[in-house]
Amino acid sequence: MTPSAVVSVRRTTGLLTAVVLACGLAGVPLAGAAPAAGVAPDPSTLVTFYVGLPLDARALTAAARDVSTPGSQVYRQYSSLRDVARAYGATTEATGALTDAAAKRGLVVRPDFTRTFARVTGTVQAWERAMGTSITYIPAARGSAGADPPTPDQPFAQYAFQDATGLLRAPAWMRPFVTAMDADTEVYVPSLDIPGPAPSCVRQSGVRIPVSVSR
Repeated sequence: MTPSAVVSVRRTTGLLTAVVLACGLAGVPLAGAAPAAGVAPDPSTLVTFYVGLPLDARALTAAARDVSTPGSQVYRQYSSLRDVARAYGATTEATGALTDAAAKRGLVVRPDFTRTFARVTGTVQAWERAMGTSITYIPAARGSAGADPPTPDQPFAQYAFQDATGLLRAPAWMRPFVTAMDADTEVYVPSLDIPGPAPSCVRQSGVRIPVSVSR
């Protein structure tokens, strides 16, 4: 697995869990403690943040329970991920509306095929204008992206919205189409990576999620 895929697996796993939880967290502050103090990043740098899309979590949970319960009429009649996405994920209208709203702010939306989250890319400057807050930058350190166990230092730069980390409430223009979003993102810096084997958990899982990583 490539370092960019490792980043995507880490982000995707956390956000997919958060999307389901966020459906029932209306009115609850989602941002956590602020990251270590960073410096102002280059405003022209492209960064990608992950956002959670609205889904029918209750119906999806019920369907998962039915196919895994012995005696159920649909026991072990598993649907494909794409069928599940069409049945329970965000609608085409919702993703289209998000894409249009983001484009007006200089951001590009790439919905995942699961329709549970999307990758939204734009320059630091565009993101700051769209969110109404600044972004701080924590430089990457020289280390191995694939070391097992992980090295203390990692070749990933961090971009975070000021005074927030973890999950962030989406801004008003995005809120009709987004349940929650990451307050920070990691960007792989190849020049700082010390070659090493992929983590054993990644090698055994065989998971591959292609993603374009900012630089």
